[in-house]
Amino acid sequence: MSAGAAAPARDRHQGRRIATAYVWATIGAIAVVVQAYVYASWLLSPDLVPAPLGPDPVPPSDKMWAWILQPLFVAAGLAATLWIVRGCIRAGRFTFDAKLWCAFMSLAWLDTVANFTRPVVAFNAYYVNLGSWNADIPGWMSAGVRRFPSTFLIEFPSYMFLALVPVAGCAFLRALSKRWPRLGPIRLLGCWWLVAIVFMVAFEEPLARAGWLIWIGGNVPGLTLWPGTRYQLPLLLDPILWGGPVLTAVTALRYYRDDRGRCWVERGLDTVSRLAPRVGTAMSTLAVIGFATVGMVIYAVGGTVVAQAHTVAPPGMPSYMRAGLCQTDADAC
Repeated sequence: MSAGAAAPARDRHQGRRIATAYVWATIGAIAVVVQAYVYASWLLSPDLVPAPLGPDPVPPSDKMWAWILQPLFVAAGLAATLWIVRGCIRAGRFTFDAKLWCAFMSLAWLDTVANFTRPVVAFNAYYVNLGSWNADIPGWMSAGVRRFPSTFLIEFPSYMFLALVPVAGCAFLRALSKRWPRLGPIRLLGCWWLVAIVFMVAFEEPLARAGWLIWIGGNVPGLTLWPGTRYQLPLLLDPILWGGPVLTAVTALRYYRDDRGRCWVERGLDTVSRLAPRVGTAMSTLAVIGFATVGMVIYAVGGTVVAQAHTVAPPGMPSYMRAGLCQTDADAC
């Protein structure tokens, strides 16, 4: 092929890369605008009050864990954020891990999106909360959502330090690739997905036993740990569906970067970055946010489908866990 023929091919390839980057940045921008609207609507609504506990007394053990976990999560979230900031200071620029931090924080508003059509997960209303912003998410269908406790001292810090999981994931993938260099991307990421599943079980099950959450839906027979108990954990939801389209996909985005440190959703923004570095950084951050948001939407759709088919709430669900989701007993969920 002559140089003259190769040039148009390179131009077309570059054009596709630019178009791809702009699409992802547009998705990210839409996600940021929508969540800003949702948060603003929630903060300005008259329903900005704690969810009711109901008549059932909160056990002392639940109260104890609430006041251990909330400051612990806040401290962990701040520590993770400090680590990100220090990385930016050392590098003298807004690092890729900082973009990942922004992406994870941009997922927090969708934390309970599995409840979109019907109750799937319930939180303890004893934890610090001011109701929920879910009712302000366009199209939300499940009832009683204004009284649902969005426990922000757990949820927001969680996303702060979960942004570091892809960092650990990349270290795992490098070690695995060094040990077995013939492993291709599919097998490498499949191994990390299995690790992510185990991680999500180890992360969420202690929180269920501490009294923070109860899974109501998604309890597929054979794919649910401790079914029929307050501690039941549906593997198809957070461990598999969140561990895959979100954790594994974002880890892959970080791992498979080029020699300039750019992931594939950022490529094509080089011209913008040269002419207006801050605009380029903002657009690449939005592209990463867009990618993570699409993963969260895949999780939401999958979780909604699973919840429609399998919803078995544990018996004797107390009122402080039913707040806004159920009526008089767990069967009403």
